[in-house]
Amino acid sequence: MLHRHNAHQASREPYPGTENTMAIAHKFETAGLGIAPFRLVRVEMHWFSIPGIPGSKKPGSSCMFCGHPIAECCFLHDANGKEFHVGNECIKKAGDAGLYDTVKKELRRMKNQAEADAAAATFREGRDILARAEVRALLSTQPHPNSFFAAKGKTMADYYDFLLHNSPRGTVANTVGKLREFAAESIQ
Repeated sequence: MLHRHNAHQASREPYPGTENTMAIAHKFETAGLGIAPFRLVRVEMHWFSIPGIPGSKKPGSSCMFCGHPIAECCFLHDANGKEFHVGNECIKKAGDAGLYDTVKKELRRMKNQAEADAAAATFREGRDILARAEVRALLSTQPHPNSFFAAKGKTMADYYDFLLHNSPRGTVANTVGKLREFAAESIQ
């Protein structure tokens, strides 16, 4: 359970079943999606690829509020536990600031997790390349690029081992890219 938002800000539309425009109803409630208050349960990414077109990526769902294609599906529960999903832009446009803040935090957490997972995968790839005997043998025949360390007998293998384990997350990809080149060279 990610969020329970009781004091929702809402539209000035008539409350369902009344003609009184002074009553305030949540936009999702007037659309028939459920009964306020609403809470965020989870956010899921839904994408699909177009067959035959490598790298194509299109939103794989649609918002139950507006019908637009969405990839970031924000699953909400209403007061009775009924589940539905909408896009984050519709949550923003509904005027429910607390719920929208919760969605933004969850999307940020998901983005950070995806970046960390990608960095970890890149690191593992670099570690695996560097562990290959033919790559290590090729790198061990070349001197360290820093003359001080080269004079101490350090090699290019030592250099890449250091970079892989001590580089900031963003530069590990560059290190792994160079290791891929050495791996391709060691095959030839």
